[in-house]
Amino acid sequence: MNDVDQLLSRLMAAIESDPPDAPAVAKMVREMLELAVELDDRASDVACQKVSFYIILNVLDGGRVEKQIEQLPPELYDIVSLMGHFLHDVHSAPEIAANFGGMPAQLLARLDEYERRLHTG
Repeated sequence: MNDVDQLLSRLMAAIESDPPDAPAVAKMVREMLELAVELDDRASDVACQKVSFYIILNVLDGGRVEKQIEQLPPELYDIVSLMGHFLHDVHSAPEIAANFGGMPAQLLARLDEYERRLHTG
């Protein structure tokens, strides 16, 4: 199992918790996005596509944890949703991903803001 597969497995476990473990979801999201930024273009493209399609098929839009993911804080839910809907465009259509805030750096900035608000109350 590679890094992306391990992160996706841990993300799913955090979402499947009752209630979903928002801090663990945020941690897995951060690790996946940082990995996408750090990898070379080809590896990043493969990782982004894998994460995007996994989230679409397993988490959102009728996925097996669709009800659990909806219990996350709205800001975190939105970040996961954007990952599913736009990470696959990062290399093939970056203008589309960027237009919708779906580039890894944009998503990391949103995650930073979400975590900052959590800590400042």
